Amino acid sequence: MSNELKPLHFDADYTMEEALAEAKRCLNCPKPLCRMGCPIENEIPRFIQAIAHGNFGLANDILAERTNLPSICGRVCPRENQCEGNCIMNKAKKPPINIGKLERFAADFESINELRKPKKIKQDLGKVAVVGSGPAGLSVAGDIAKLGYEVTVFEGQSEPGGVLLFGIPEFRLSKSVVRREIARLEGLGVKFVCNTFIGQDKTLDELFAEGFDSIFIGTGTHIPQEVRMENDEVHGVFQAMYLLTNVQLVENGELEEKAIPVKKGDRVAISAEDAALPFIKAVARAAVKAGALVEYYIDVPDVDAELLKNGTEEQYARENIRFGACAKSDVWISAWGSENTKTMQSIEAERLKQKRLANKDNRKIYSERMGTGELRWCGTQFPTNGDAQNAGMSLEEYEDFVYTAGYLYEEDPVAKWQEMAAWQEKWASYLDGKKELHILSKDTDIFVNVAGRKWINCCGDANFPDGEIFTSPVEDGINGYITFSYPAIMNGNEFYEVCLTVEKGRIVDVSCKNEEMLDTLLSYVDTDAGSRYFGEVAIGTNYGIQRHTKNILFDEKIGGSMHMAIGEAFREAGGKNGKFKEEILKKS
Repeated sequence: MSNELKPLHFDADYTMEEALAEAKRCLNCPKPLCRMGCPIENEIPRFIQAIAHGNFGLANDILAERTNLPSICGRVCPRENQCEGNCIMNKAKKPPINIGKLERFAADFESINELRKPKKIKQDLGKVAVVGSGPAGLSVAGDIAKLGYEVTVFEGQSEPGGVLLFGIPEFRLSKSVVRREIARLEGLGVKFVCNTFIGQDKTLDELFAEGFDSIFIGTGTHIPQEVRMENDEVHGVFQAMYLLTNVQLVENGELEEKAIPVKKGDRVAISAEDAALPFIKAVARAAVKAGALVEYYIDVPDVDAELLKNGTEEQYARENIRFGACAKSDVWISAWGSENTKTMQSIEAERLKQKRLANKDNRKIYSERMGTGELRWCGTQFPTNGDAQNAGMSLEEYEDFVYTAGYLYEEDPVAKWQEMAAWQEKWASYLDGKKELHILSKDTDIFVNVAGRKWINCCGDANFPDGEIFTSPVEDGINGYITFSYPAIMNGNEFYEVCLTVEKGRIVDVSCKNEEMLDTLLSYVDTDAGSRYFGEVAIGTNYGIQRHTKNILFDEKIGGSMHMAIGEAFREAGGKNGKFKEEILKKS
């Protein structure tokens, strides 16, 4: 690990002569206002006097009494409002002592020149787990390691540092400084375990079971806070943490600038039904070649149906372990395709509902990680006899249909999708500035509020084939009625000419042409408190799909069509469906 520091041109570091001269300006006040302005009450005059006398070792000893990160604090602390802002020199209309630069000079001088190595302390007082390796986690780890505790820090990213490494740009805090401070903590005996999300990969109970006596949780800014202001969700506006994290991953060589492909060390989940085994084999082969850690999950619909038909509620209304594992992976690659699309058709609607509800926690994890980009995923159709039959085609015809929908017969399919992306982006940018949609057609007259929501350009990066632009509407901003000309299909059940009447975003009336199926349809609409509200409104743009095949992957993307979906909203589009649902539950 290199100790070399990159130059910070906006705030150049002191030479030794400059540091000594600046330190000698300090008046060593008997009542140090600078110390009173420091949140951790660093012994500021004492360490500055040590520098003035050329005793840099003593200066660092004094700093170590209060801080474990002097090189970092000396760079990023808002010292102009804290220690330096309170310096007595300000009252004399003179420049305050440059405390931050002196702090980092002392710390840098000692570590770069390797004057002293940290002394590992006997760690026999107990085991402590620290969750998160940001400034809080690192500070706590250093303090308790010095006291004689065995400390292990768990970090979800590939490298420790948290916001210091992934959230502060290089020009403000050199990554070499962060890595140097972490190396110093390792010298004290602190252990770091990366690529481990506590709550997903390990639970708190599991940590206690492993022998940890105490756990400190310092997850900090891992998930950025939403800032509600005008135009904060238009194209080109990003959450700072999301942007800076990805910038650092690119600099680390862990992330491609454009796509996010499978890379070495990724936890990759591959899922499909048993009819798509060739897909699982092909993807696993490619992922292993890329250096990924592969797990595969095979769904067997006949077995699922057996459990649902004959099992007790305790047996069938259980969390889907396969879904949970996939949602918690780094990458999830899936294929859809079934030998029999009607397997679940005869299952009692209430049982299917309970099975869906059992996975609500996993769905929340999936939605949140997908929305932030933490979960990279893609899914496609694997042509099977069941889906071909459902579409009214032979298997060969259906294969041709799938390949055509994906523009795979083009001389350069990638170039075609790039062309599609550019064309769709024009429409997405146009719609970003609109406040309301008015959808008017046969048996349809509905107003949809999309003010402040971002339209997403879908052009083959996730779902494939793709071809749509979508957003999540304002949760209570939909009024009117809409009739869907294509049937809605769930678990092999088909609902024709579904008509929904909506007031203030909530579906207040439901009907379908095949009235004998209405109770089954209502079981989907009434899954939970949020399922009568819409999470998506979208426009299909794939003119390579020209017919209805009873497969939502293709049907929703038919060029010139539009669709709306109830349930979970998209975070990346600005949807607040989850919070909205919580408010509904409180009111009810």
